[in-house]
Amino acid sequence: MDAECYPSSIVPHSSRLFLDYAESPEPLAPFYASTPTGRSWMRDGRWLSTEHRGRLADLLDVQNAQFGGRGLTTANIQRLRDGASAVVTGQQVGLFGGPLYTLLKAATAIARARDATEAGFDTVPVFWLASEDHDFAEVAEMNLPAKDDLKPIAIGPAPEVAVQVGEILLGQRIEAALAEVDELLGVNDATALLHEAYRPDATMAGAFGKLIAQIFAPWGLIVIDPAARGFHVLGAKVLEEAIHRADALQAALNGRDEELISRGYHAQVKVTEQSSLLFLLDEKTGARLPLRRVRGDGDTQWKAGGRRYTSAELLEILQAMPERCSPNALLRHVFHDAVLPTSADSGGPAEIAYFAQAEVICREILGRATAILRRLSATLVEPKIR
Repeated sequence: MDAECYPSSIVPHSSRLFLDYAESPEPLAPFYASTPTGRSWMRDGRWLSTEHRGRLADLLDVQNAQFGGRGLTTANIQRLRDGASAVVTGQQVGLFGGPLYTLLKAATAIARARDATEAGFDTVPVFWLASEDHDFAEVAEMNLPAKDDLKPIAIGPAPEVAVQVGEILLGQRIEAALAEVDELLGVNDATALLHEAYRPDATMAGAFGKLIAQIFAPWGLIVIDPAARGFHVLGAKVLEEAIHRADALQAALNGRDEELISRGYHAQVKVTEQSSLLFLLDEKTGARLPLRRVRGDGDTQWKAGGRRYTSAELLEILQAMPERCSPNALLRHVFHDAVLPTSADSGGPAEIAYFAQAEVICREILGRATAILRRLSATLVEPKIR
């Protein structure tokens, strides 16, 4: 296979913030914990207690056994238990693994974890399933090459309410999608993996997790589905801070947005006076609803769907059922950096751009900011097409 390398600037529609980070990052030091080629991140990630690590490893052992993780994956979970750090990446649980960059993200995490370990800092790769997202359209379709074009393959219909996509059962509809894949790709190792993972009795998260775990089993990639109650218990402090310190966090985000705008960038994630960093699951329907902030008599109140909550009521829900609260895009990095011993996150252009906002939330809640590394970007071109 021949490889040709090009600068990031050839990719159309890339944000200027990402391009500046990729090509001349020094002026962006206030917004990022390290440069994309720096190595200081390798020393981080070791601040979790022994008790926390033990509970985390127990949960990961159970999940990765379900995903089919074995051998080196089990050994890597033990390394986490014993004090290793993690390079973390993640993706929405898209149909049949989603776009190519899902695989590139996993490969990048594996490579960077290996680099840190070889430099003397024991580090393992972790893939975080964004199973709590509720945008079904984003995960329900993928494209495969046909004779002269790309053919979309999709499953539907969408749920009547916007539930967390990871818990959606595939059902019999997956059989028709698999038949289309077989017609396009034939019978081979790749389609065999898809048939093994994407069964009618599997959920979107379960199938995606199994596929990624099986593909990267030789490198010991640890897969985590954070929707489980146990992980929310480990990260509950972050969710609690997002409720307790909503005003302070809003002010910090507003200040960061002003800094970005003053330098000619735009705020990557829109933040308004009613915005919060949290979603709440409706207890009856399972719908994932954004929590909005509204002003009450002397206390910040919250609204999700048609119901209002006080901060005290939200904290009671968090205490009793932490899995009902989930972080939004700006809080997700902070949440998994509280759950995992993260030394670095790895992401693509959009994630790197909005991390310039999320960095200030990391510092406010955790007292530190995690480094973010660029994932590998690549396009595969078959010889015939080339």
